[in-house]
Amino acid sequence: MIVYLDLDRTIFKTNDSEKILLKIAELYPELDASQLEKDRTTFHETVGDLYYWDLGRQLSTYGLDAEEVFTELAGTDLADGRLEYEGAATLISSLQSADVDVRVLTFGPDDYQRFKASLCPSLRSLAVTTTLSPKSELFEASEEECWLVDDKPIGNELPGNVSFVQVSLEGQQYQQLDWPVFYSLTDVKEFFDDVMH
Repeated sequence: MIVYLDLDRTIFKTNDSEKILLKIAELYPELDASQLEKDRTTFHETVGDLYYWDLGRQLSTYGLDAEEVFTELAGTDLADGRLEYEGAATLISSLQSADVDVRVLTFGPDDYQRFKASLCPSLRSLAVTTTLSPKSELFEASEEECWLVDDKPIGNELPGNVSFVQVSLEGQQYQQLDWPVFYSLTDVKEFFDDVMH
């Protein structure tokens, strides 16, 4: 059994990304966190109805080597699990102990997405796939039977070989969708416990 986990707003607290900007300003005093935040929307890229923030490109425009910055940040206290949602570690270890092949599938620029995954202790042993295409396109190119856990309501876009579970960890409520929606990763773990037994 294969389970793909989305990263942003599924495992990683994307809405806390100002903590990353504050840490950058701490490490690089010539940069100002509030200016970094103001400049941020200039580095939003749109793909269809999706968008991503290209922090690596933003850092490059300030004359920094983005890879070096990401490596340095990954060595700070940001990587202690504070940017993971509660229950992530338990969900992943539970799936792995049941011999599930757990992988990360995330939308956005490769360097920044891998950096965010590196800040999540529970993801460190997992394969990370990044994409700038809709996830449905990736799954259409593969016939493997798998599950996807994601915060976006994309169940109707996915091909028949993908079973979908949605999480809403920021408080948004969903009614009567064609797939299960959970409001905590603990509930996702219990769901998969039931599926596997």
